[in-house]
Amino acid sequence: MTNCRLTSLTLILCLPFFCISAVLAYDCRKAEVLCNKATLSKNFKEKEKFLHSAVSASCEDKVFIAGIYQQLGKAYENNGLSGKAKTAYKKAIELMPDLPTPYLYLGNLYEKTRVRKAANIYYKKYINLSKFRTQSQLGSSLRISVEKCGTLDIPKEYLYLDFNEAELTPESTEQLKDVFTALTQGELNSYRFLIIGHSDVAGSDKYNQLLSENRARAVAYWLLARGFPENRLAVAGFGRSRPAADSFMEEGRKINTRIEIQAIGVMIADVQEPLVGKDREGEMLLEVPRSIKYDNTLFEEGAMLYQSGKYGQASEIFEAELVKFRKQGFAEGESAALGNLYLTYLAAGDTEKALEYLEGYRKKRRKK
Repeated sequence: MTNCRLTSLTLILCLPFFCISAVLAYDCRKAEVLCNKATLSKNFKEKEKFLHSAVSASCEDKVFIAGIYQQLGKAYENNGLSGKAKTAYKKAIELMPDLPTPYLYLGNLYEKTRVRKAANIYYKKYINLSKFRTQSQLGSSLRISVEKCGTLDIPKEYLYLDFNEAELTPESTEQLKDVFTALTQGELNSYRFLIIGHSDVAGSDKYNQLLSENRARAVAYWLLARGFPENRLAVAGFGRSRPAADSFMEEGRKINTRIEIQAIGVMIADVQEPLVGKDREGEMLLEVPRSIKYDNTLFEEGAMLYQSGKYGQASEIFEAELVKFRKQGFAEGESAALGNLYLTYLAAGDTEKALEYLEGYRKKRRKK
């Protein structure tokens, strides 16, 4: 047996392997607490201090720490410290070379200072990483995180599909097969999604608005034609109003011409429940499971209010459902209500309430 210290006040006896695992878990939990504090802080210096402490907490979860460096880079960028922002984004890439977003942020920073050769390199890398996403990567981006802290954001994924105007090409349909599988498996099988079309700056506002809407519909129709439930999809187009990159460069225009998939709600999935009966001697028999379909009417009503930007009314519905399901002891319904409340308060800009409901959602999902 080996003596092992978890904190300055706690001394325990444990086997070496388990002791090391416990220490690493403690370090990551410490980093998570600091990251949450940074997320809620509105003071830049305080946010910077918390994030620096988080990445120095000896947590060996590279994905988690890369996300914190990305959050630190965005904090620097928002406060005009582009040099420090570049350093933080490059550190995130060093830890996780396949993480697309830091490449986009670096491309934008270099484009702002007209260092276009560097900007082009980072834009191309971002496109290559984003264009060929695995089912696992798609699923990870689109579900509400049950892992550790990171930048609070609506779960989303960007698709860079090839179109002939608004018609999908064969290459695009191959990509969409993976998207369809990701959206219909596991946790995502109970989510609602918004398909959003975006365009570059070429052409008039009216032309780009219509083009973005038609491209979003093309993706939605493709999914629906293969059996995706209609009540779990919504469509929108933003034309050229929300660029993700500088359109001066060709690579930037490619990035802006994108399809965005957002998670906009959680529904109660059908549950398989076994039918139990007795034979003539009174022995219990397990029969074929039956599928129980739950009424999601109120969740759908809340989702429509959410999509209309009526976050206060939507949250009232979701909070009432949360109270009801807690009284019933219905864990699946409680989890869905918590997820909807997280998304609603996040969209409304109330990060403190969003984080509160996110923590509740995480606890429920971790128990499953």
